[in-house]
Amino acid sequence: MNERSDTQAALIAYSGTAHLVLPLTKDHSIIKTFAQALEPGIMPLEGDNLQDALLLAEEQLQSKSATIIVLTDSISPSAAKLALKKGFSTDMNVILWKIASPELSSSDDFNNAASILSAKVVDYTGDNIDVTEVTSLIDNNFKSVILNDSNKYEDGGYWLVPIIFLLMLMWARQGFIAELWRES
Repeated sequence: MNERSDTQAALIAYSGTAHLVLPLTKDHSIIKTFAQALEPGIMPLEGDNLQDALLLAEEQLQSKSATIIVLTDSISPSAAKLALKKGFSTDMNVILWKIASPELSSSDDFNNAASILSAKVVDYTGDNIDVTEVTSLIDNNFKSVILNDSNKYEDGGYWLVPIIFLLMLMWARQGFIAELWRES
């Protein structure tokens, strides 16, 4: 968040259930405070309910230029499939940020889930290399959405030109401005 201080972010925690901790906000300091306070023991149910977390994130964002970053130590490809069955859109930009050591989590599971969700996998490195990679992926997504946006503005005001021209002719008529001043 330090890299992109001008953006909005939300915080969603999931375990057996998914919960919106903070809605979209530009106040990154409060997000950091709440994120530091999160721990597995405060969740009501144990488990791995990634699908509901993704759906909740998609509901909060509702923008193709937004990015969902999932920080997790393990992931189940079946949860990714279930998210799609429940209506999660693969149009969303998803980054799976693997924060566990290679011994504790299966790279195959991460790669399979990433393939299902059309997501990118980033490994935690302990330095800023992973942060730089995530920032780069977010920037690339934003640029590609802007370049490929089918909702670009279209010049459709050409029909106004004759009307504006006629109005301009009235302003150019000698004495027209003086008549306006006299009436008011």
